Amino acid sequence: MSGGQLAPVLAFSAYLVALTAWDFLRRENPWWATTPLILGLLVVRAGRGPLPVVLGGWLLLTLPYLANHYGAADYRLLLVGWGLYPTLPYAITLGIGMAVLGLAALGVVRRRAPRRPTRRDLLALGQPGLFVISLPTMVYVWFVEPLMNTPLGG
Repeated sequence: MSGGQLAPVLAFSAYLVALTAWDFLRRENPWWATTPLILGLLVVRAGRGPLPVVLGGWLLLTLPYLANHYGAADYRLLLVGWGLYPTLPYAITLGIGMAVLGLAALGVVRRRAPRRPTRRDLLALGQPGLFVISLPTMVYVWFVEPLMNTPLGG
């Protein structure tokens, strides 16, 4: 990764770390931490593309959100990630990472509960979950995407 490519990756990584830390400390993330970036990505993608791919991905990410599978902060961070990296390798990295980390987090929650927790119990706990999205995104940004931009990755 050259110096010109390193600065945006470092800035985005710092952004992810800050959001995840805020989530751990406050159990929430403010709308202003992600919404302006989403709107900016919409403008950039409208000018440079691939806007249909981004909008299609955002639509698919909306369905689990509407079914209450993740919260608004998680949803907005997913929109940011897909807006920046609307590729199949990112979707695969994110999906595998979310599955592994989500199951691990659920195991920790279940061990703390005296009985099997219900959905209401899990929502009442207010467990920070943004790391389930930010860690796979950082793996993609630091390891997968640079590999794809080398002779090995095509």
